Amino acid sequence: MVHWVRLAGRPGVLLLMDTERLMLLRDPQDRGLYYTKAAVLDAYEVLREFIDGADRVSGYFLVVLPSVAFLEDHSRG
Repeated sequence: MVHWVRLAGRPGVLLLMDTERLMLLRDPQDRGLYYTKAAVLDAYEVLREFIDGADRVSGYFLVVLPSVAFLEDHSRG
C-alpha cells in the first residue's frame, strides 16, 4: 500500500497504533477486547517485523502509543 501511495504522488503513510488495550487485564465488566499473554506477545512480534522491515519501505512512519503499564508491567510489557 505504501508503494502505491507514493506512486499516487503522496509523500507517504502515517500509521498510529494505540496499544494501550494490550496491557489491560481481564475484567468481566468490560465488554471490550481482552488480549491473552500469548496474543500480546504475538502483537509484539508483528511490531518487531515492522521495525525489521523499515529499511525496505520509504514513505512509511509508524507511531506506537503504549500505556504507562507497558513500562511497569514486567509480565505483559
